[in-house]
Amino acid sequence: MLGPEKRPSQDKVRSPQIGSEAASKSSLPDLREGVRIPRRYTEPGVHPYDGIEWELRDAVITNDKGEVAFEQRNVEVPAFWSQLATNV
Repeated sequence: MLGPEKRPSQDKVRSPQIGSEAASKSSLPDLREGVRIPRRYTEPGVHPYDGIEWELRDAVITNDKGEVAFEQRNVEVPAFWSQLATNV
């Protein structure tokens, strides 16, 4: 935390004024195109999930007595997932 001697004095702090260049719309970047993110790890025209092998499993969570606390049958999950990942 800054002590009083390290803080800028209020007379040195300024806000942009209406009509000033800093506040004018012309000085702001044109954001209509949005952010461009380069493609990585995927190919155009191919859905990312098409490259994954899928399988049906049962997700079952039991308590310490062996009683079923949660159960979901025939869950489609990636084949490389562990049973713990499926259950969670």
